[in-house]
Amino acid sequence: MIEHIVRVGTVTAVDPEAGKARVLFQDKGFSSGWLAILRHGQDDTWLPKVNDTAVVLYLPVWQGDGFIVGVF
Repeated sequence: MIEHIVRVGTVTAVDPEAGKARVLFQDKGFSSGWLAILRHGQDDTWLPKVNDTAVVLYLPVWQGDGFIVGVF
């Protein structure tokens, strides 16, 4: 079940105004929808860049939303 909650993929698009990004999961063969980007307070302006490797957490419910927690 953890493989459905924590995923790693490549950032393919970033929407700075919405604070969201899309991620391609090569091992699963699909792309995410627009995911919220976890930030540390309202003044945090960090955004991932296209081609960054991102760690994504999904809520453990059917069709749960996910969010990007960071990149490496």
